Amino acid sequence: MELISQPRPRVKWIDATRGIAVVAVVLMHYLSWLVDPSGLNEGRALAGWSEFVAAMAPLRMPLLFLISGIVAASALRAPTRRPGLRRVYSSLYLVLVWTVLYNIVGYLIPGDLPGPATSLREFVLQMLFPSTILWFIYTLGASALLIVLLRRAPAWTVLTLFFAIGVAARVFQDDLDNLAWRAMVCAFFFALGVYGKETLLELVARPWPWPRAVVYWLAFLGAGVTSAWTAFSPLTEHVNWVVSAAVLSLAVMLVIAQLCRIQWIARALGGLGQKTLPIFILHLPIAWTIVAIPALHEFFFLPLLRPIWPLMGTIYLVASSLLAYWLMMKTPLRVLFALPPRWFPITAEEKPTGPTRAPATRAEARAQERSRKH
Repeated sequence: MELISQPRPRVKWIDATRGIAVVAVVLMHYLSWLVDPSGLNEGRALAGWSEFVAAMAPLRMPLLFLISGIVAASALRAPTRRPGLRRVYSSLYLVLVWTVLYNIVGYLIPGDLPGPATSLREFVLQMLFPSTILWFIYTLGASALLIVLLRRAPAWTVLTLFFAIGVAARVFQDDLDNLAWRAMVCAFFFALGVYGKETLLELVARPWPWPRAVVYWLAFLGAGVTSAWTAFSPLTEHVNWVVSAAVLSLAVMLVIAQLCRIQWIARALGGLGQKTLPIFILHLPIAWTIVAIPALHEFFFLPLLRPIWPLMGTIYLVASSLLAYWLMMKTPLRVLFALPPRWFPITAEEKPTGPTRAPATRAEARAQERSRKH
């Protein structure tokens, strides 16, 4: 009987950072989808929330891409292409499946909702490049594919290519769709996480974390001060933005790593981080329920609770996404969150030897059983 290796231990602060990043994304979406379009953000009570979300812009998606690259590094830098291709196919699968589902649900729910296509042409274009939140998953898959195709090239060459793609996005910014532009400039951080994983882990593990976090924060502020001086060309503008986002991400990772020394913080934030995918995918259709159900909309926008509208909405979207995911995983609907194993089975060469562990899911159990028979 072939032995299955033990899963590698999870790094608590990585899961925690993913959890914080995805919650930051949900908060931003709640404001942009439900608060701002209604003109409900007027007044001092919500101005602070809008300013807070705007201030997090250099951190939010770069950090999520960077952490995603660290997580995907082992697969994308494996001795064979197959683990990396599995990541690519999984991203493609999720984009196709959820693009269809978003449009079906958006068609059934009345109201002016963000996400669903308004015509057949727009739907086809969404399948080629999503105009919904799925652009993030699409960019992960496209970046992973490029890294797999260039797996024999030196790391500096691939990083330079991703950086050049970001510069090109700034050159042609006026001609690009907003999401395409964001995908091109943020993809560099995914590649940085893939190729810089060991360096980033070492930087976080070094002594004197708090003073170094302050230094990184000051470097971020310095980059912000000099941003006006570097805006004279797309190259210098992109260099400044990459440096500022990178040092800010490092500062945040250092702080989170220290906070994760407290067990309850590590468990709470790490639990969110391990459910990044379902939170990210499901918070859009959950947001539609606030639009579609008048009583729910009325509750979340009670004038008395105005100062905490964004907080209430974010908690609702995250908690409801986790509940929906938990319920769906107990049904055949669990196939909506992962590429079916039989579509891209694990080969014998990909299975390292080690102690046997129990399968985590029924699909994994069936895959293990088939591998034993063969």
